[in-house]
Parts: sequence; structure tokens; C-alpha cells
Amino acid sequence: MGKTILKVFFMSVFVLALTASVYAQPANDLCADAIAVNVPSVTAGTTTASTFDDVGMCGTSNTNTSPGVWYKVVGTGNPITATTCPASGGSASYDSKISVFSGNCGSLTCIDGNDDFCVFQSSVTWNSDLGTVYSILVHGFAAATGVFDLAIVGTAPDSCIGAICYYPCTIGSCPDSWCTVYVPGLTGCTDIGQITYCGCTPPCPPSSCSVFIPSAP
Repeated sequence: MGKTILKVFFMSVFVLALTASVYAQPANDLCADAIAVNVPSVTAGTTTASTFDDVGMCGTSNTNTSPGVWYKVVGTGNPITATTCPASGGSASYDSKISVFSGNCGSLTCIDGNDDFCVFQSSVTWNSDLGTVYSILVHGFAAATGVFDLAIVGTAPDSCIGAICYYPCTIGSCPDSWCTVYVPGLTGCTDIGQITYCGCTPPCPPSSCSVFIPSAP
């Protein structure tokens, strides 16, 4: 009899532990714990066992009514799309909503939100500012929760942004007759040897690099 009671006790503890594990609060339940995602990317997540975020109305996602989880993405200077729509690589097992914000977690500013962009799934596209951090809340209609794949669609920032670039010069101390200048916002870069050159078609404005001339240092 005693062994039976002890066995039932340990089985109950095991079930409770398993239940707690299965329905553990997501690591990104709070805005402050948002998971960073890249452009482009697809990230699996869940809103099951998450808590409610009182962010109010944001775009067509309307007033938030269900628990959600948070992600953050850095603006590329190009349009970015956050979506659970299958056509863009996303998915959701429930009626999802997406809201996008700028600003700190304590003072969020709505960029836009959506509900039912593609049947019961959601998609938000916005023009991002380079370097700005955006917070993305994945939540649901009414009290719906479940698993999802959040797809981030867009063009990654050019790897030459903020790079050191070289161009011919005749004044000052130039390594191998080439100037070294810092140019913000460079685009169209190609790798030539071990030096990154930033392409443009002459005449080149002062804020960009001139085209490659075959006399690299």
C-alpha cells in the first residue's frame, strides 16, 4: 500500500514538472527580452503561456486582446515586412496579429499593425530607417495563442555602409597614391583583392567613391 502511494506521488510530481516544462513562459514574453531577428530570416516561436501586453491599438491589428511575444529588428534603410503569411515564408497555427513599434519598451510608438492580411494570418510592411531598432509584437485575435513562424522579408543593408573606401588622390599622405576616406551610406561595393571599393559611375559626387582604377595598393 505504501509503495503504491509513493509511486502515485512521484507520478504526480513528474506530470506537474512535465506540464510546467511544456507550457513554460516564452523567453521573449516581455518587450525588454525581445529576440533579435535578421533581415531576411524566418524564426519559429510560440505565444502559448505568454502574458498580455497592454500596447493598445496599433494599425489594423486593433486593440491587443491576446498574449504575445516580442522580436526586434534593426532598420536597413529599406522596406521591411514582418509576416506570418505562408506565401512569404511565415505560418501560424492560430489567428495571428502583428504590431510593429519604434522607441523604447517603456514608450513605444506604433508604426503599423495588421490582422488577417492573408486569411487569418498577418503581415506588416514599413519603410525602415537605417539603424533604428523596431519592436515586433506577435499576438492574436481575441484570446488566440499558438505556434508560428515569423518571416522577416527585405533587403539587408549593404556591407559597405560606413566602410573605409579608397580613391585616387594627389594631395597629402596617401598609401600607394590612394586616399583613405570614411564615407557613410555607401552602396554598390565589390571586393577587389583585399580592399573594398565602392562603385559609382563618373562623375562621382564628393560623398561617394570613384570607380576602381587598375592601380590598387
